[in-house]
Order: sequence, then C-alpha cells, then structure tokens
Amino acid sequence: MLSRLRNEIDAIDKQILDLFEQRMDVAKQVGDYKNERGLPIFVPDREQAVIESRVAALKNPEYRDLTVDFFTDLMALSRRLQQKGSQDTLSFSPAVEKPRVAYLGRPGSNSAEALSHMFPDASVSTASESFDGIFKLLNNGEADYGVLPIENTSTGAITDVFDLLYRNNLYIVSEAFMKIEFVLAAPSGATLNSIRQVYSHPQGFLQCADFLGSLENLEEKTPLASTADSALFVAEEKDITKAAIVSPKAAELYGLVTLAENIQSSKGNTTRFVAVARQMEEHPGADKISIAFTLRHESGSLCKVLSAFSRHGLNLLYIESRPLPGRNFEYMFFTDFSGSLATQSVKEAMAEIKELSSSLQILGNYPSARE
Repeated sequence: MLSRLRNEIDAIDKQILDLFEQRMDVAKQVGDYKNERGLPIFVPDREQAVIESRVAALKNPEYRDLTVDFFTDLMALSRRLQQKGSQDTLSFSPAVEKPRVAYLGRPGSNSAEALSHMFPDASVSTASESFDGIFKLLNNGEADYGVLPIENTSTGAITDVFDLLYRNNLYIVSEAFMKIEFVLAAPSGATLNSIRQVYSHPQGFLQCADFLGSLENLEEKTPLASTADSALFVAEEKDITKAAIVSPKAAELYGLVTLAENIQSSKGNTTRFVAVARQMEEHPGADKISIAFTLRHESGSLCKVLSAFSRHGLNLLYIESRPLPGRNFEYMFFTDFSGSLATQSVKEAMAEIKELSSSLQILGNYPSARE
C-alpha cells in the first residue's frame, strides 16, 4: 500500500516538475520584459490577486492555507529568477589622500583617539560638539570623513548615530574597534570622598555605572558634549568637589589627577567606530556590508527579508531596529552582513530585499575590522 502511494507521488511530482519548468520559463520572460522597461519586479497587489484566484479555484477548501503558502513561495521563486537581471549599478569613489576629518569632542576624547588610529595621515582634524555637527560638516563639504562611535560592547548601539546615518544618506567606508578605558580624574587635592559632582559624556556614565554607584558622596551627574570637554571643564573649575570620567590620555592632557583607574563596568569594554563619507569607497578586501531597510506593516515581512539572507548564503552579523518618526509601531532596521557588493549572490540578495521592503538604503561596503 505505502509503496503504491509513493509511486503515485513520484508520478505526480514528475508532472509538477514539468509544469514548474514551464512556469519558470514564462516567469523569466516576464522578468526580461520588466527589466527592459524599468518596471518593478514585485507588485504586491498583483500577487495577492493571483493567490486569491488560486484559492477560489480550489476543489477542496481544506487545502486553503496550504495553497496560499504554496503560491506565495512559488511567486517568491519567480521573483528570484527575474531579479537576476535587475541589479542596480553602484558607484564608488577612491579614498581621499590627506583628508579632513571631523570627530566628536576635542583632543583627548575617545573619538580623537579613534581618528588618529583610522586616519594617521589626516591633514586637518575638526572637533564637533555633537554627532549632528559632524554630519553637517560632511554635508557642507567642510570635512571628507567623520569618525563616529556606533556600538559599544557594554551599552549596545549608539542609536543617535544610526538615525543620522539613515537621514543623511552618507556611507560607512571603514571601521575600527577600540578598547575603551575610563578613569575618574579631578583637580589636584581632590579625593574620592571630596567628589560631589561628576561630568562626562552620557556614554561615559553608562559604561561606568557600577563605579558611580559606589561613590557614597556623589550628588549629581552632569552630561557634557564629550569626555574631553568634561576634562577641560573640571580642570578650569579647579574645584575638588568636581571630577570627570575621561580617558587616561585626557586626564594627562588637561592636568588632572587620577583618583581611580579602569572604572568601566566591563574590563573588555570596546567601542566600534566607523568613518563615514559622502560617497561609497572601493576598498580591496571589502567584506562587510551595512544596509538600512523599512518594511511594510504586514505579517511575516521581517521573516521574509531575513530568509533572503539565508537563501543567498549570507552571514548576518548584526541587526538593530529603530522606530520610524511619525509612523507609530513601524521600524527601520540596520543590518550588517558579510559579503561584497561585487559578488552575484549579494547583488541578487539586494535585489530581492529591495522588492520585499518598503525602502532599502545601502550604507557601505568596507573591510571588516578585528578587535
């Protein structure tokens, strides 16, 4: 009995396979037609109408949900075939020699340290009081690159930077991992017991939360534009009740006394910095891609996009969601994955994700850094 049923399935599968090949041949012709005329591959209303018509033609309503899944997957396969001829052309620029680079804070900040590591040949380094100021310098042509912290092993994503990247249409061209060490520094004569106020960048407070909780006499935490600004402020105040959470270099640079070392909560505290520019750059060995995408407010929309990475054999490294301004409970997603935009598998994946999402923004293709 079982053997007979299996033979029946084999015979039916052969018919299905013949029909599948015929359908793919026609789907490819449809894709060629669309690509030649610049028409979208994915037309949601058309696909929904097809599914509804197939369900209406069912003889056994018990198979309704299975039919929906079957034709949804079948049309996804058709799109994959059609997208092979619909990749966008991307333009790359050469790296700037002797660049002008903007960074957060002032000399002695962690961003300044990252700049010296990432751009040792910079001709000009320009300090900014805010992340937004760095993007303005880039958009105005006053800087070739901006160095920005984007993620920390202790506190996670620095979401302001993600939002600015999305809004400003700039590109990540390189990255670096920097181990971050903090000290509590104060004017000469201060002690841990004398400190009542502490100044730092908000990330400094977050990354040293455990130490701050141990200061019995602490009354106030005041955020400033950067850790280096905090060091300068405390040095100028010359008040032994005030201290700053800063890098060891900033403490030395601004003449402060170190009251406590290695005060970060995680001893492996590391920040990922990125360099951003107005154009994408072509780098030998570029093996990491960053994108941002938004999704239709539909069930399973994120799952479909994530499945595209799997289908094309791409290793997803990072994903972060951010709320879309003015659109309640809708999100944009920032994703890093391994690959090069020059490879066919990535081109096909990008074409598929573009069709599945409401919007797709490529944020850069660059060499991955190592800690």
